[in-house]
Amino acid sequence: MAQGLGPWFRPLNGSLPYNKAAVESAKAFTIKQLSILEAYLADRTFLVGERITIADIFVASMLTRGFELVLDAEVRAAIPNVLRHFNTIVHQEHFAAVLGGEPTLIEKAIVFTPPKKEAKPEAAKKEAPVKAAKAAEEEADEAAPVEPKAAHPTAALGNAKSWPLDEFKRQYSNNETPVAFKWLKDNWTAEASQEYSLWRADYKYNEELTQVFMSSNLITGFHTRLEGSRK
Repeated sequence: MAQGLGPWFRPLNGSLPYNKAAVESAKAFTIKQLSILEAYLADRTFLVGERITIADIFVASMLTRGFELVLDAEVRAAIPNVLRHFNTIVHQEHFAAVLGGEPTLIEKAIVFTPPKKEAKPEAAKKEAPVKAAKAAEEEADEAAPVEPKAAHPTAALGNAKSWPLDEFKRQYSNNETPVAFKWLKDNWTAEASQEYSLWRADYKYNEELTQVFMSSNLITGFHTRLEGSRK
């Protein structure tokens, strides 16, 4: 019984770390042992013979903490013989002297209460200057003059109206080079020539364009960087 009673109440009163499954297992084991003891004491006053022995004293001593913490009124109602034996032993003169008075019989078993987390005052103290600094920074940001947003470098070119550059990008990306340039030739207009006259500039590093994929990579990068001009 000692193997179950201690592991049952000690986690509940904080003497051991709490584990719900372990506590429930210990409780079930103790109740089973008490039922065996209850049946044994049905026609006996003492555990051995007709007088008090060390066995009676040991069992009563062990049950003292149990009745005080977890063997509540509901449990005691199911073990009247065990309770009778317990009361017989603890009211003996010498036992009562050691016990120091009447035993405590709890009405409702104790339950586990998680410990409260202590507030950390230091954390609050550290947060205060951080909040103050943040507020001051926001104040400074609000007071600072708002600088006008710089215009995109290609804004001076104006909007492309006469020719769909985005469509040419799709043609060039999705088709072979001859097909793309045929589309370019068929769709190019005089207005487009005027708008995109900057394309006529000579490339300085023609030695880097000995393969078609080299030109393709450069043109793709050029289109990506000129996304702002499309918009």
